[in-house]
Amino acid sequence: RALLAYLLAMIQRHDPDVILGHTLCGGLDLALLLQRLRECKVDNWSRLGRLVWSQWPKQSASSVLGYWVERQVLAGRLLVDTQAQA
Repeated sequence: RALLAYLLAMIQRHDPDVILGHTLCGGLDLALLLQRLRECKVDNWSRLGRLVWSQWPKQSASSVLGYWVERQVLAGRLLVDTQAQA
């Protein structure tokens, strides 16, 4: 929980326009990060994006957090995934 809170503090402090990762969008990285934030009940989880959320966006029925939930939480930041698509 402390490590997640530290990550959110660094994101808020540096306020990046772009978040870069490998298999960030298509893989489990982003979904796992959001799942851990939710399970650990980390305060200010909405710092990942630029919108201030008071509660988690609604889940889709097809997945744990859903594709659109990830996009809503990270609204205002550009996500760049370096994984090569075939």
